[in-house]
Amino acid sequence: MEPADLLPLLTTVLPVGEVVATPHAGVADALAASGVEVRVEGPSVLPDGSVGAVLLLAGEVPAAGDRGPTLLAEAVRATRPGGIVAVAAPSAMPARLARTGDGQPALTATDADHMLRERGVEVELLAAPGAAARLAGRPWAGADDLPVDRSPGLLDAGEVVLAVGRTPRSPADRSRTFFGSIARKVAAASVICTDDDGRVLVVFDDFKRSWTLPGGLVDAAENPADAAVREAWEEGGVRVVLDELLGVFAHDHPDRVQFFYAARPEVPTPSPSPVHTHEVSQVRWVTRDTAEAMVDPMMRRRMRECLDGRQRNPHRTWGW
Repeated sequence: MEPADLLPLLTTVLPVGEVVATPHAGVADALAASGVEVRVEGPSVLPDGSVGAVLLLAGEVPAAGDRGPTLLAEAVRATRPGGIVAVAAPSAMPARLARTGDGQPALTATDADHMLRERGVEVELLAAPGAAARLAGRPWAGADDLPVDRSPGLLDAGEVVLAVGRTPRSPADRSRTFFGSIARKVAAASVICTDDDGRVLVVFDDFKRSWTLPGGLVDAAENPADAAVREAWEEGGVRVVLDELLGVFAHDHPDRVQFFYAARPEVPTPSPSPVHTHEVSQVRWVTRDTAEAMVDPMMRRRMRECLDGRQRNPHRTWGW
């Protein structure tokens, strides 16, 4: 599939009566033949806001390295607010080892979507032109195939990935699109709370049906340290004072980070009981050895990393 073959898919979004820029001579010739005013230049040399659209349809944007993000930033700068930026490149799927001309990895649909949104470009079209025809063993029908070619299950099944978006009209639009593109991690916070006798506070989680340390999810707009204090009260029934951050653990499933804080009771609480009894049914002060024996193996490892590494690796982040 040639880059110029993709132009019929853009007829509904390309601005009418405005200049369109592309560094690809074949795309420029096809546009000019349709009566479009074209500048055959890359976005780096275009003045700010000087064109209605920038088309990078010949694999100019690779998935890896700085060149792709830099080129897209230049395209957004050169395009007027609310203009069009279109990107197409060889698909990294199904041939995962595909490479663009300069040896950089080819794009996945996720790559293309993310790189545009990261630049504040609101993606309006994400498709794998030719995917449906390829799988059916028939010729590509162009725009007639588009409803199927843009379905999630086919986005990486074609020869190329096509992403078309609209540049932000305001800084607020840019921020909204950018923050919608970034990873969203779940955050949790726990306490390793010890009393004056060196005993550790443990709770019985009724949902997990196991003993663990007081802790839970950080609420929206809540500081993880505040969440740790709250969870110690809700689950352990102990008002605590936090000491240092002992460690942070990063997890894949689900994508989350968990903060562990050293803590001590604000006032002696020899017989604590849970506040949230729908979550926790028992609370105990036990020795460290007993606590490690009671909790699950994953929590045992976290406790040991935090407490044994308190001096040699303070505030460390571990990947799990």
